[in-house]
Amino acid sequence: MTNKEKEFWEQWQPTARTCLCFILRGEEILLIRKKRGIGAGKINGPGGHIEPGESALESAIREVQEELGVTPCNLKERGELSFQFIDEVTGKDQQMNDGVSGALHCVVFTAEGCIGEPQETEEAIPYWTHHENIPYHEMWEDDREWLPGMLTRIFHTNLLRKLGRPMNAALGSGFGLDSMYTYSPASKSSPASPHQPSQLSRHDQYEISELPRILNAPSAAACSKSMTTVLDEKFFNGYYFFDQDKLLSGHVLWK
Repeated sequence: MTNKEKEFWEQWQPTARTCLCFILRGEEILLIRKKRGIGAGKINGPGGHIEPGESALESAIREVQEELGVTPCNLKERGELSFQFIDEVTGKDQQMNDGVSGALHCVVFTAEGCIGEPQETEEAIPYWTHHENIPYHEMWEDDREWLPGMLTRIFHTNLLRKLGRPMNAALGSGFGLDSMYTYSPASKSSPASPHQPSQLSRHDQYEISELPRILNAPSAAACSKSMTTVLDEKFFNGYYFFDQDKLLSGHVLWK
């Protein structure tokens, strides 16, 4: 991140606050095809605007209920995203569908399963997919920069808990977290196949594809609570400039 960008984000204030919630079930993740609003036609997680007086957590639960007819369980805040929408030519702020200036803040949650079976609504078409088959080429361009790393860290943490190993004991022993976030962007001329996570480094491909099979995956809540864990920590902050749905520049900072 350049000094100019850093100065911009330090002074930046959002005009709208939003949330996303990714529901996990074993090796699967629940995604939606958005039918209306910002990002209509794209694949994403359920979510939307945080209403006045509403917390991000309350909003995430409400949005999932409204969009899919289910209630997410055991939500955890995983990260924050900041989006500035500008006209690439003029440099002026773009207006969103609701007339609000395009400065959006988003809180990202995950959930451990849900109550009920997801249903199509006026807002979204739901579907479960294996985490290896996430169609990043149909999503917002920034998603491929932070979503693989977030899922890797979750699966990695669950593995250590399954094996009965505290997080701090694992560092430096081949299970260290710092090495988990190597990201190799896919070529824009050849978007990633939904069946081949080619945008990930070799190490991340191993972690994402193999850990759930090793886990055979009870929920994290079923594992011992006595060992050190990072499950309640936020993992990342992302900062992105868009022109409509075209990614101009961006950075993700891991914690």
